[in-house]
Amino acid sequence: MFSRQSGFHYFIFFTLFSFLFLSSCSSTDKEILKVQKQILEIEKKRFMIEKAKLQHCGCCSEDKSSGSCCPEILLILEKEEIEKLEDEKSPCKRIQLNEQIDIWKLAAKGDWSYSPSSLKSQEICEDEKKEYFYKQYSNSESYVASTQVPKTKQSSCINNVLFHGKSKLYQSMINSAPGSGKLDSEKDILSSIVNYNNAEKGRSFYYECKPTDPSKNWDKCTCVLYASYKDGKEGIQSLQ
Repeated sequence: MFSRQSGFHYFIFFTLFSFLFLSSCSSTDKEILKVQKQILEIEKKRFMIEKAKLQHCGCCSEDKSSGSCCPEILLILEKEEIEKLEDEKSPCKRIQLNEQIDIWKLAAKGDWSYSPSSLKSQEICEDEKKEYFYKQYSNSESYVASTQVPKTKQSSCINNVLFHGKSKLYQSMINSAPGSGKLDSEKDILSSIVNYNNAEKGRSFYYECKPTDPSKNWDKCTCVLYASYKDGKEGIQSLQ
């Protein structure tokens, strides 16, 4: 015969087991749906190729069963289908840059450019705006990390650049986009920029950092910081 305490422990165990089982099922269901979706995409592509085979392989003068001329046609059609699927997945029409953007050179004086992800992939959308402002800032690692290993010094130095450079970066954004003076105070403009960058992760951070001390131990470093605003330079000009 179970005691009241034993029954309570059994109830807790059963509840936890049920929760873990349901959670596992939920996760499994998601994986199954994901796989099924991938299967459907493959079947869709296969159907399109089979349809194209019926339409185009009749041009062969040889016996179609030999498959002597159809493979070349099908390879072309398969490539077209793959490109079509890639275009459907892509949210934009990509354009080629005339020359690769040297973000360190651009950030030496501070200027506007495309998003960090676009710059690193060198894939720019046709209608993409230059909404990110980049500028270089330097600093040293904190006294806390002065006796630590290089990896600790690296994170410390980068954090110091972010801490001391972020407010200067926002001010440089304002200076780069003189406007007509709509807002009474520069403080209001700064507040709008800060709120925009804090509203979503990834709108401001560092693009790249490098050690600048002779031994490359991250005793000193320089970083390209970036921050953004909707419509970029024109967006900030509209505030002023």
